[in-house]
Amino acid sequence: MEDRHAVSAAPDGVTVVALFDGHGGSRVAEAAAGRVVDVVASSVKRDPRFQGNAWAQIFGALDTPAPSEGSTATVLCLVPPMLHVAHVGDSRALLVRQAALLRLTPDHREETPSERARILAAGGEFHDGYVVDLRHPHRGLMVTRALGDKELEPAGVIATPEITAVHTNGALGFVLATDGLWDVLGPTADAFVARALRRSVSDGSNATTLAEWLVALVADRGGRDNVTVAVGLFANRSLAG
Repeated sequence: MEDRHAVSAAPDGVTVVALFDGHGGSRVAEAAAGRVVDVVASSVKRDPRFQGNAWAQIFGALDTPAPSEGSTATVLCLVPPMLHVAHVGDSRALLVRQAALLRLTPDHREETPSERARILAAGGEFHDGYVVDLRHPHRGLMVTRALGDKELEPAGVIATPEITAVHTNGALGFVLATDGLWDVLGPTADAFVARALRRSVSDGSNATTLAEWLVALVADRGGRDNVTVAVGLFANRSLAG
């Protein structure tokens, strides 16, 4: 299993949740998970709004110069009332409201047009959905951004995160999960997970119950990939990961 995660909730409400889905080994994911809480907390002390290149510096500190190992990275930091997310790879984060949901992270894969164009402009190619560098034709990577994977930097694979910040007023909670969940649930995954979160809030369930149910659902539907799920519910201030 190559998934790693980190969760930290401070008394002042600042919360860090991070998921890392390793590939080619767990070294890059494990190193990032071990550093992320301290690195993000230090950044919050300097600037709780994450202005300028704050997230680029954070991901630089999380990165490992591994040639053929890598990891996705989805890092959420709640500094009430703002929710900040930075991301590389194909894990996914959702913010759920009573009547709407917001996907906080794009999938860094070939099917995202801007990512496909960026890889091709850098000189990379796609073979069956995998980024390849013709100098290393026998190695491909499904994600277009990742920590590590320095061998594929010439093909455009980068560790530069896409970032977003949203206000949490009126939000019910959030869900972060590695691709093992979203791929199994298919094109309606976001709506399905949002409904499950709303039902949990309505039933008075806690975050742990929902996270465990989603993981079990993947197994019930025959999912074979690793899956890690983190959930935060604002109503009862419960967090699970």
